[in-house]
Amino acid sequence: MFGKTQIGGVKSEGTLVLISVLAMPSRPGTAGKLMTAMGAHNLNVEFIAQMIGIAGNDNVVFCVKEDLADEAMQVVEAMQNDLQAQGISRRDGVGLVFTFGPEFRHMPGVAGQIFQLLGDAGINIRAISTSMAAVTCVIDSDRVTEAEQVLGAVFATP
Repeated sequence: MFGKTQIGGVKSEGTLVLISVLAMPSRPGTAGKLMTAMGAHNLNVEFIAQMIGIAGNDNVVFCVKEDLADEAMQVVEAMQNDLQAQGISRRDGVGLVFTFGPEFRHMPGVAGQIFQLLGDAGINIRAISTSMAAVTCVIDSDRVTEAEQVLGAVFATP
């Protein structure tokens, strides 16, 4: 195990859909409105990230289970005018690979190592979310098992 970085583990989940709500005016409460609507329709969100685009507009991307995607899209489409979103997109066939801590915030370079390993394996990352103890990547679902193996082979897990 010498040379391997100790982490808590690597997990994955496939068969998700990535929904993107794009180029909305940046203002307080937009993500709250969107996620409140998802909850009101009993739609659980597995992953969410928000970012400001090059023109200063907000973009929100999130994943739902495949069997909830049509309903989630209907909710987003019904909100498009209110959110002033310039675009909505859907990418089927994605999954998540989670690499978790403890305390990644005290481990400089671990996120870069994760992204580099996936890149070296030819696995494209579609979205990223991090916390103090986890790095989550949205990737194509047909690469989820491979990503889990690549990361599991390099990191030491309990």
